[in-house]
Amino acid sequence: MTPDAGREQFGTAGNASKIKVIPLAEMAKRYRAGKLDPKIGTQPGVVKAAE
Repeated sequence: MTPDAGREQFGTAGNASKIKVIPLAEMAKRYRAGKLDPKIGTQPGVVKAAE
């Protein structure tokens, strides 16, 4: 799989302009506060796997 195909498969292709750059210190602050914890399956349209 090419990198472009992977980005298209996961719906991230063409979204680089939407990424907001933040300083490393701010990223560390958010990480410590738990704001960067994964939120898997909480986005609208996400289909959960059968259990």
